Amino acid sequence: MISIKHISFLLIKKIFLGIIFIILIFLGPAFVQTIGFNDYWLADNTHGPILTWSDIPGQAFLNTSTSITISWETNEPTTSLVEFGTTQDLGQQISDPTKVKFHNITLTGLQPNTRYYYRVSTLEGPYGEISKIYSFITPPSTPSNERVHFAIYGDTRDPINALQAVANGMYSINQADPYNFIVHVGDIVGHGGNRVEWNQFFKRVEHLHASAPIVPVIGNHEFYREGNEDYADEDFPELNSSNPEHYLKYFNLPGNEKYYSLDFANIHYIILDSNNPGGTFYRKTDPDKNAQAQWLYDDLRAHNSTTGWIFVSFHHPFIESTIYNITTPEGPRNLTISQIFHEGGVDGIFIGHVHTYERQWHNDSGTTIPYVITGGGGASIDKHPHWGNLSVAAVPNTFQFMDFSVMGGNIDVNIYDINGNIIDSFHARNYKWEVDA
Repeated sequence: MISIKHISFLLIKKIFLGIIFIILIFLGPAFVQTIGFNDYWLADNTHGPILTWSDIPGQAFLNTSTSITISWETNEPTTSLVEFGTTQDLGQQISDPTKVKFHNITLTGLQPNTRYYYRVSTLEGPYGEISKIYSFITPPSTPSNERVHFAIYGDTRDPINALQAVANGMYSINQADPYNFIVHVGDIVGHGGNRVEWNQFFKRVEHLHASAPIVPVIGNHEFYREGNEDYADEDFPELNSSNPEHYLKYFNLPGNEKYYSLDFANIHYIILDSNNPGGTFYRKTDPDKNAQAQWLYDDLRAHNSTTGWIFVSFHHPFIESTIYNITTPEGPRNLTISQIFHEGGVDGIFIGHVHTYERQWHNDSGTTIPYVITGGGGASIDKHPHWGNLSVAAVPNTFQFMDFSVMGGNIDVNIYDINGNIIDSFHARNYKWEVDA
C-alpha cells in the first residue's frame, strides 16, 4: 500500500522535473548562446567569408563595381585560395601561398551589375576546409542610372537572438532582391577585445555578409575600454584603448580604415569615426580632431559637383558646436561639422549609438536632409526616443533595419522590424527629399 507521504513525494518530484523541463525548453537556448557558445568559440577562432572593399595596390581609384575583397579566418596559418566565376562551375581562381590565419583575397576585373559565385579554401593539414559556394552581385558602374539597393543597421552587440533575427530579415530580402552593400553604423560587439563576441557576430551574419558586402563604422564598443577585457593573444598583441585592433584586422577597408569613402553608381558614401581617441571629429579634447574634418572637407569638395547623392554614416549623434580649422581654397576657415556637411552637399546622415529608430529633418544653410538614428540591430533596445519631439518619426523598443532603393534621383526608404513590418518610410523624387511634418 502506497502511503500519502509517498504520493506527496512523487507529486513533488514530478512538479520539480516539470519545472526543470520548462526551464530547459525556454531558457536552454539562451544559455547555450550566451554561455555554452563562449566556451565553444574559445576553442574555434574561425569564421567564413565576409565581403568588403579595400584599396588595390597601384590603382588610385577604387571601383566597387569591378572588385571585391573576401576575408576569412582559420585556426592555424594556411595558404589562401578563392575560386570564382559567373556560374557555379566557377572556373577562375586566385591564391596566396603565404600561410596566415587572417585571409584576404581581392578579386579585380569583375563586370558591373553581375552575379558572381565563389568559394574559399584552406587546404593544409587537419584544418583544411573548402567552404560552400556563395554568390554576390557587383554594384552598377559609375556613373549610372541603374538601381542601387542597400541596407543600414547597427548596434548589434549583446543579445544574440535579436541580432540573428535582424540579420535573417535582411537576408530574406537579399535572397529575392540582392543588396549591393550593407552599412553597419557601429557597436558591432559589446567588448572590442573579446574574440568570443566577434566570432559570435560573424557566425550570425555569415549568410548575409558572404553575399552582401559590409561597410562598417567604428563604434565606441569596438575599442578596449568597455569593461574588463583581458583577452589578448598572439593574434592581437596591441590591445589598448586607442586601437580597435580586432576591427582593423577583421575588416579589410580603404584608406586608413577608420574613415573612408566609397562610390556606388550615383552614390558617394562616407564613413567617419566619431570616437575619441582615433582621429575623430567628435570630442574637443582630441588633438588630431582637425585631421578627419579636413579629410571630410576635401572629400566632399571633390564629389559635391559630380555625384548625385552623398550620404554619411558614423556612430554617435554629433556635437554641432565643435569648431574645426579647415584649409579651403579661400584660406583658413572655422567650421562646425554641420557646416562642413551642408556646404559639402551631404544628402543624408545615418547613425547609431542610441538603440532605437528615430528620424528628423535637419536643416542648415537652407538645405533639409534626413538625420536618422538606426541602432536597433540587436543591442538591448531603448524604450524611449532620444530626440523627443524633434523627431518626425520615432519607433523605440523595436529591433529594425533600413532598406534603400535608389534609382537615379529617386529614393524609397523603408524601415523594417524583425517581423517584416514597415514601421516608417520616406522618399525622394528628382534629387529632392519629400519632407513630411
